[in-house]
Amino acid sequence: MLNELMLGRALYCRRRYRHGQVSETRWAHVSRATQEWIRARFS
Repeated sequence: MLNELMLGRALYCRRRYRHGQVSETRWAHVSRATQEWIRARFS
């Protein structure tokens, strides 16, 4: 459940980032965490 929430938040942040509402460093952190989670989940 928590992981689903994190993934949803990451997608939301990405959508906002495209519109320039999320700082680049914050997006880099969220993106890296999301990629690590995806690797852990599907590996």
